[in-house]
Parts: sequence; C-alpha cells; structure tokens
Amino acid sequence: MGKDSAPTALIPARRMSLFGTIRAFLLGVISAVVFACGGENFDKIRNIDSAGETIICFGDSLTEGVGAAEGEDYPTVLSRLLASLVANAGLRSN
Repeated sequence: MGKDSAPTALIPARRMSLFGTIRAFLLGVISAVVFACGGENFDKIRNIDSAGETIICFGDSLTEGVGAAEGEDYPTVLSRLLASLVANAGLRSN
C-alpha cells in the first residue's frame, strides 16, 4: 500500500506545480506586454475635430426606428442634439 499510494499522491502536487509555473509565466508575459506598450503615449491621445463629418448609426430595428414616431428614432434625435449629419444604417431583422 505504501509503494502504490506514494506516486499517486505526488501527481497532483506535480500538476499544481506545473499550473503554478504556467500561470506565473503567463502573468510575466502579460505584464511585459503591458509595460512594453508604453503608458507614456496615452497622454498623446486627442479628440479629433469632427466638424463636417457624418456619423453612421449601425444597428437593428431599434436603430432603424421601428415603433418610434416619425423623426423620433435615435439617429434623428442624435442629429438634432449634435447639430450634425447622422446617417441611419439600422436594419430590422426577420
């Protein structure tokens, strides 16, 4: 009984050790990728002036305006609120 139970008791410990090693490796790789991306570049992101650009609303029947009163679908309301051209590309599904 002593010989048979000893090897089987070590297998879960070896698996746990392997999983711990893999987990530590993956954590290290993910950390390296995050730091390599350069957090100092995030402050360079700026809003682009969208004057004169068209906004396109993609979506389903809600975007299309099914069930909404004339001119009350959300792309039309968005166009009024932003005073910009908004294209409604909503399509109802079957």
